Amino acid sequence: MIARYGMSLVATSPSLSMFTDKIEEIGVEPYLNTSYAKEWPTLIGQNWPGESQFDLNNVTTRYFEVSIGTLYIFYITRNLIDPSVNAIYLSEADLYLPRSYLIRLRNDSFLMAYERYLREKAIYLGAEPGVAAQDATDVLNLEIELAKIMDPPEEQWDPFKFYNPTTLAELGTNYSYLDIPRALRAAFSIANRTVDDNQEIIVPHPSYFNRLEAVINSTSNRTLQNFFGFKYALREVGGLTERLRQLNFDLLKVYLDITESEPRWQTCLRQVRRIFYRGLGKEFVRRHFSEDSKAYINEMIANLRAVFREILEEATWMGNETKAEAYQKLDAMSSKIGYPDHGFSDEELEEKHKYYVMTPNNLYQNRQTLFWNAIILLINKTYNPPDKNEWFMASYDVNAYYSRRLNEIVFPAGILQPPFFWEKFPDSMNYGAIGMIIGHEIVHGFDNRGRQYDKDGRLRNWWQPEDLDGFKGRSQCIINQYGNFTDELAEMKLNGVKSQGENVADNGGLKGSYRAYKKLTAGKEDGKLLPGLNLTHDQLFFLSFAQQWCHKSTKARAIADVTNGKHVPGNFRIFGSLQNSPDFARAYNCTLGSPMNPQSKCSVW
Repeated sequence: MIARYGMSLVATSPSLSMFTDKIEEIGVEPYLNTSYAKEWPTLIGQNWPGESQFDLNNVTTRYFEVSIGTLYIFYITRNLIDPSVNAIYLSEADLYLPRSYLIRLRNDSFLMAYERYLREKAIYLGAEPGVAAQDATDVLNLEIELAKIMDPPEEQWDPFKFYNPTTLAELGTNYSYLDIPRALRAAFSIANRTVDDNQEIIVPHPSYFNRLEAVINSTSNRTLQNFFGFKYALREVGGLTERLRQLNFDLLKVYLDITESEPRWQTCLRQVRRIFYRGLGKEFVRRHFSEDSKAYINEMIANLRAVFREILEEATWMGNETKAEAYQKLDAMSSKIGYPDHGFSDEELEEKHKYYVMTPNNLYQNRQTLFWNAIILLINKTYNPPDKNEWFMASYDVNAYYSRRLNEIVFPAGILQPPFFWEKFPDSMNYGAIGMIIGHEIVHGFDNRGRQYDKDGRLRNWWQPEDLDGFKGRSQCIINQYGNFTDELAEMKLNGVKSQGENVADNGGLKGSYRAYKKLTAGKEDGKLLPGLNLTHDQLFFLSFAQQWCHKSTKARAIADVTNGKHVPGNFRIFGSLQNSPDFARAYNCTLGSPMNPQSKCSVW
């Protein structure tokens, strides 16, 4: 079954031990033999001859030919205004560290660990220690300067600001210091595609490009070339050998406080999952998901949609014109459950995987094959309409999502398992867990970002001004509430602005799911209670909701979650939603004015 779906990346090796031995034997020689390694100043040494010959646009073009994003990147996804077509986007540099880390104090432990990581990888690849140290410092300083000219996350919630269409020719004129047309054509040449001057390009962050020239002018040619060289090296060698894996682990130890390195078999499995997720997903569904489960979830979705329509009707702060648009959007919202209905047959999977020809015992070559096939498929998306049947998660993923541009909610089979869902759980537990998640995803269609897209997934303002003011006022209550929480482990306050969409969805999802559960069980006798627990079904509902967000963390991981996550940490997802829930307060007899039943509560939906 595994080999049949193209999983020969690991199946072709007689044993993991032999596979590992072969990796060590081949080492990084394939990378060192590339022209990109041979022109990397860090490996050449102090006497790099390219300082006077360096041409930024020549070098940029060469790296785009091997799909290395340099000082900027291109990506392809649906057009914001017309989601029936794909569009090319020009965006900021893709840096190794999140912007939030790079703008810290220069002697921050995270930055020092990253600098050490760059230095040690360069030394392993053959650089002189002194040269590697100076070049790593200079490249990190450049990345810090690039991070400073990027838009902060708090300013990225308005998609109307992102929609800045232009043409390839206009980009060449407006940013003449960058030969963007040449770079894009180089990138698309990978798939033997051409791009003409009239090709529309969307620029989400024009301010970055307005400020980039000054950063380039203040940076040495050697550092610019090294910036590209480090990016290429990190992609190509990754964690191939045990020494490289150890360097990766040393970095993660600082970032996440982890104490053990990931076993190689898990690394291999993760790489296989990244490419062959369809075949693995089919096998997961065959073993762990039933049509009865799909029918149950379908019914839950219908119940939650009906309840959310009631919540819209009850929103006295919304006028009829805006409500009419909201009803249309809710009615048009589609759902996908468990697994794709298309492209999931044996024959279709064989067709999708036929280009992935694996070489036994050659991990480097196999990674190259997988990478280039993925890049070609991505580029070709530009010339085809978006696939409405496409999933953006694997069937085994323990997650769910709402797509603004497709106006759909998606629940892979992986999350339709205990403790989120089980057909034999009482309704109180299923509605408290997966029911809340279903409600959460529905509400995403009407949060601070989702509300800006209409029923067809088009970026369009369908709100009357006074109704939008009402929405923003209610959202501000959520922002203030969560912004006043402090994560004691991270020793940081939460960012209520950045997390507002998820918090609005949590609160609305919990409210809607509880109401749907009560409507489902109205007039029925309560089912049997769980043995050993003196809890009512209403209490079980909220316990089931809270249980799914239980987690254990390290301080470094907590800092990473608060700094970079779009969700607040799990305990605050619980506290924040329950503090705003009169239903929870009644179920657990919380005194009004107590911490879990405050006098003042927030509610958007």
